[in-house]
Amino acid sequence: MVERKYDQIWCWICQSPVNATRCSRITHFDIEDACFVDAISTLLHLVFAVVFLAAILILICRSKCCNQFQYSKYLIRLPGHSCRYFVTVMGVLILITCVGEGVLTDRLNSGTHETKPHFYLPFFLATFTLLLSLLYYHHIESFKLSQTFLMLIVLYWILAITSEILRLLNLLSLERISIDVLRFDLNCACLMIYGTLLIVELCRLISKVTCFV
Repeated sequence: MVERKYDQIWCWICQSPVNATRCSRITHFDIEDACFVDAISTLLHLVFAVVFLAAILILICRSKCCNQFQYSKYLIRLPGHSCRYFVTVMGVLILITCVGEGVLTDRLNSGTHETKPHFYLPFFLATFTLLLSLLYYHHIESFKLSQTFLMLIVLYWILAITSEILRLLNLLSLERISIDVLRFDLNCACLMIYGTLLIVELCRLISKVTCFV
């Protein structure tokens, strides 16, 4: 029963629920399988979307019910605040473009293949998770919480970069590494966005450690 449900989910991401009885499950890592790489990215962003959303709700509930976290009307910005917001907005715009590219790719293939959500689903979830990370960061600033809470965001940036590297290796295996390939250009742009956000957080950590030395 569980395996059957797993197969249906896999078939929906890579093909369609209609093909659930015909598609086969991937049991080993295959960098040349674009769907498998996109499925890893989808799972990553989905997990962190749930984690960020749960963390935000917990912070809000504890502040209202237990008065453990006091909301301040004066926002004390953490180091790299403006850069983080600017890069995040740029990242959202790039990811929206990725969603559009995925939808167009799926539409162009619809003549010979059934719809494949893996073309656009990872980028849609990445956009949603990126916005949630910014909201989570905002609550950390508003409640004047310890910067230790930001380690969750650092972990997300590292894993997001890893997923983008996997997608880049997939394009390399398919010999689609070219500036003329839009997906390659968008992949590089996403790598730059996540890399910049990670550098901002690392600089904040380094400056904090330096202050204690």
